[in-house]
Amino acid sequence: MEIIETQLLLPCYTLEDLSLDRDAREANELLAGWTALYHPALLAATGKLPRWARADSPPAELSGRLFVVPGVSHHRLPEGWLQQARSQAAIVVESYQGREDLLQQIASAGFPIPDLPEETVHDFFALGFGHFQVELLTRQLRYMSNLDTVGLELRAVEAAKTLLEGDTEKARQRLERAFDLLVEGREYFYPVECSLLDLVLVAPTTLGPELEQTLQRPHPINLLMEAETLHELAERSPKTLESLRERVKAGTACLAGGENRWEELPLLPLEELLKNFHRGLTVFEELLGSRPTVFGRRPFGLFPLLPQILRGFGFTAALHFTLDEGKFPTGSQTRIRWEGIGPGVIDAIGRVPLDASADESFLRFGAKAGEVMDLDQAGAIILAHWPGKVSSWFEDLWRVSRFSNVLGQFATFTEYLGKTYYAGQNRKYPAHEYRSPYLRQSVQKGKSDPISSWVRRHQEYHKKQENETLKAILAALGQSLSPDHSSPAERLKELLSTGGMKDGQGSMVLNPWSFPRQALVPWPEGQALPQPDGVVRAVGSVGDGPAVLVEVPAMGFAWIGPGEARSQEHSRPKRSLFGWLGGRKAEPPMVEGDTLRNEFMEVRLNRVTGGIRTIRPYTGGNALGQELALRFPTPDGPGPEGDPERFYTLMACDNFHVTSSGPLVAEVITQGRLVARSGRTVARYEQHYRLWQTRPWLEITVRLEPLELPEGDPWRNYYCVRYAWADATSSIYAGVGWTYQKFESDRIESPYYVDIRSEKSSFTILCGGLPFHRSIDVRKMDTLLIVKGETAREFRVGIGVNLPHPAEAALDFLAPPLPIFPGVPQPKLTCSWFFHVGARNVLATSWHCAPGGNNQPELTIRLLETEGRQGTLRLRCFRNPAAAKKVTFAGEPIADLPVQGDTVSVPIEPFEWCQVQILFAEIP
Repeated sequence: MEIIETQLLLPCYTLEDLSLDRDAREANELLAGWTALYHPALLAATGKLPRWARADSPPAELSGRLFVVPGVSHHRLPEGWLQQARSQAAIVVESYQGREDLLQQIASAGFPIPDLPEETVHDFFALGFGHFQVELLTRQLRYMSNLDTVGLELRAVEAAKTLLEGDTEKARQRLERAFDLLVEGREYFYPVECSLLDLVLVAPTTLGPELEQTLQRPHPINLLMEAETLHELAERSPKTLESLRERVKAGTACLAGGENRWEELPLLPLEELLKNFHRGLTVFEELLGSRPTVFGRRPFGLFPLLPQILRGFGFTAALHFTLDEGKFPTGSQTRIRWEGIGPGVIDAIGRVPLDASADESFLRFGAKAGEVMDLDQAGAIILAHWPGKVSSWFEDLWRVSRFSNVLGQFATFTEYLGKTYYAGQNRKYPAHEYRSPYLRQSVQKGKSDPISSWVRRHQEYHKKQENETLKAILAALGQSLSPDHSSPAERLKELLSTGGMKDGQGSMVLNPWSFPRQALVPWPEGQALPQPDGVVRAVGSVGDGPAVLVEVPAMGFAWIGPGEARSQEHSRPKRSLFGWLGGRKAEPPMVEGDTLRNEFMEVRLNRVTGGIRTIRPYTGGNALGQELALRFPTPDGPGPEGDPERFYTLMACDNFHVTSSGPLVAEVITQGRLVARSGRTVARYEQHYRLWQTRPWLEITVRLEPLELPEGDPWRNYYCVRYAWADATSSIYAGVGWTYQKFESDRIESPYYVDIRSEKSSFTILCGGLPFHRSIDVRKMDTLLIVKGETAREFRVGIGVNLPHPAEAALDFLAPPLPIFPGVPQPKLTCSWFFHVGARNVLATSWHCAPGGNNQPELTIRLLETEGRQGTLRLRCFRNPAAAKKVTFAGEPIADLPVQGDTVSVPIEPFEWCQVQILFAEIP
C-alpha cells in the first residue's frame, strides 16, 4: 500500500494552545501518535516528516494518507468525516494502546513494516520525541519556532532511507545531524544547558532484580535511601550491593541520604537527631567505602535548623524537597543557597521532581524544560521513580540525551553541583513555611497515641540524657559507674558525701542540667526546717508533711541540713525576681476566693467554667485565659457565619476545690463537663492548677473522660486546651529545636514552648512534649490533646509569665525531677557546681566524657544558643582545662579556644549549635 503522507489529528488550533493537562491514557495516546510516525519505514515511504492537523478542521485530501486519531481528538472531528476517511484514505487508526499497538494496526491495514535493527528504530522514535518536545518548548513559551524543519526533514528522511538500505552506522550519523538541528532550534530561544537528574527511590520493598537492572543502566543515576535500607540490601543481595559500590566508586552513581532511619526530624529531641546521622553515616561508610555528601530523604523532614547540622556532618549539599506530603517552600531556581537558623548555609537542590513513572510527565516535559531554561541559571529537571518503575517515554528521553543535549544531559547530583553555580541571594525560609504531615499520617495509618507518644519519647529521652550527663561528670572526676551502684546519681552522691561530717544528716540534690533548677525536698517530721537563703528558697508544708523548696546550681549539687541555712562556696548566676508592687508591707495570701497568686502573677479562675478567667503579670500588659474543649469538624450550633466558636463545646464546672493555700504551693482542682451547644455532655474533665512560690509559671494537669471520641481529620476534630489573649497585636513564637522562631501560620509544631508576646508582656505555653498546636484567628490557640487513636487521658502543660528565657523554662518543665537523696552525711562542700555555662540563653544539649590518652579526660559538650544573640560564652570547669577546641559534629577541628584558668571562652553565633572538646590535665 502506498502512503504519501502521515498526519496526526490533535485537539487544538495550534501547538501553542495544545492542552498538556492530560491523564496517563491521553498522554500516552498523544505521544505514541506523534512518535510512531517517525518509524523509518514511514519516513522513507513518504519522503517527508509527519504532519499534524486540527481535529476540528481535518484535511480534505484523504487519498493515500495515513491518519492517526487519538481518543482525545474524536469529539472534535466534524460529523461524517471519520466515515469518509475510512473509505477514501489509505489508513485510519482511531483507537490504539501505545506505540507498538499503533504500528501493528498500521501493518495490519496493509502497510508493510520491515524488520529493521530495533535499537536504531527506537532512535528514530527518540527523534520524533525530541522534535515534539522542542516544538512545545519554544511555541508554548515563545509562541513561535525557529526550527529548520526543511533541513530536519531532509536529514531524517535520508537517515531512514539509509537504514532501509542496510547501512546502520551511516543512518546513525545522519540522525545525529538531525538532532543537531533540534539543538539549534532550541538554542535560538534558550542558549543554556539543562541537566537531567535521574533519582531512584530505594526502599526495603524495592531491593529485588529491578534495582540490579537499574544499576546496569548506562546513564548517571542518583539513589535516595536510608542506611537501614542499605544494610538490608547488604544482607539480601550482596551482588547488588557490589554493583552499587562499583558505580559509586566510578562516579556514575550518587547517593543521597545520610540518616540511619527516616524519622520525624522536626519533632525529634536534637541529640537523637544527631545520633541518627552518626549511625547512618557509619553504615554507609562501612558498606560502601564512602558516605553521602548530598543529604536527602523521601518522607517529610525539612526544617530550618538542618543546614547547620548538615554542614557540621560534612555534607556539601541538600535536597530541599521531599516526596511524601508535607509543605515546604519552593522557588523558580533549581540550585539555591539554603540559609537556615544559625550560621549554617548549604547548597541545595530545590526543584520538585517530576514523576518518571507517569506518562503525563513526559507529555509536559518540553513545556517544563522551557520554564526551567527560561528562569533558571542552573537549570535541571529531576525525574523520580522506584527501581524499574519508569514510563516507556523515559527511554525516549534517554535516547535523545545520547545524541544531543537538546533536552538536557543526565548527570549525578555531584556532577550537576560541580558544573553549575548560584549567584543569587541566600534563601532563608521562616519556620512556619515548613508544615509536616505527621499527625494526619499517624491517624490515617491507625497508629496508637499520635500525640502522647511524643510526650513519652521526650520524657524518656530527657531521663536518659540526665543519666548520660551524670556519667560525664563522673568520668571527668576520674570515676566510673560500678555494678554496686544502681545509677550514676547514686555513685555521684556517694563520692560527694565521702569524707564529710558523719554526724550531720540531710538531703542531697543533684542538678545535671546547664541551668539552675528547683526541687521540692520532703522534710522529716520533727526535724527543724532550715532558714531560707541562697539555696533554700522557701519552706512550708505540702500535702501531709513539711517540705523545703531548694534551688540547685547548674551542673551542681546542694546539701540541706536541719535547722540552719546553707550558702554556696562557688558563686552562681543571680536570678532577678519580680517584687511586689505598690509598696505592700505584707504578702497577700496565695489563694483568695477564686484567685491564685505568687510574686510573678495573679491567676483568676472561672467558677462557672472551671477554666482560667485571666492570668495577669503584676507588670501589666496582656491578659490570658484558658479552657478545655472538643472541636467538632462542622459547626455544632447557631452563630454568626465565620465565627470559630460554633465549632467548640462549652465548659460547665461542677466542683471547685482548694487543696492547698500555701505557703509553698497554691492548688485548686476544678471538675466538670464539656457540653455541646445542643446540650449533650461529650466529656468530663478534671483540672489541677498549681502555682508555686518562686516559679514564674502556672502548672496545669488535665484529665479528660471522653464520652464522644474524635474521628477523621485530626486537625479538625480534637480535644484541646484553648488559650485566648486580649492583645490582638501579639506575635507568636515557638521553639524550633529549642530556638526562638516566629510563626505566622495557623499550625504550629513544637513540643517545647509557644510564646505569645506583646509589647509589654509575654505568656509562654510550656508544652511538656505536646507538639501540635493550632492558631485560631489572631487571639486564640489550641493545643491538641486527644485525636483519633489517642489513648492518653492525662496531660500536663504550663503557662509562664514574662519568662526571660523561654527555652530554659520549657526544658525545666519537661525534664524529670532532680535526683534527691535523704539521709546523706554533710559533705565538705554543701553547695557547688562542676561546670558553669555563663549565659542563660545557651543550653547544653549533651555532655560526654571519654577517658582520653595519658589518663587525660576529654569532655565533649554541645551548646545551643536559643535566643538569636551573639556573644562569647564563658564556660567554667571545676578543674583547669589543658586545652579546648571547637569541632564539627563529625569531630573535625574548627578552631582552638582560649583557656584562662578554669574558663574556656567560646564564641557563639545567633542560634548556633556547636560542639566543644575540652582536654583536662592528667588525673593524679
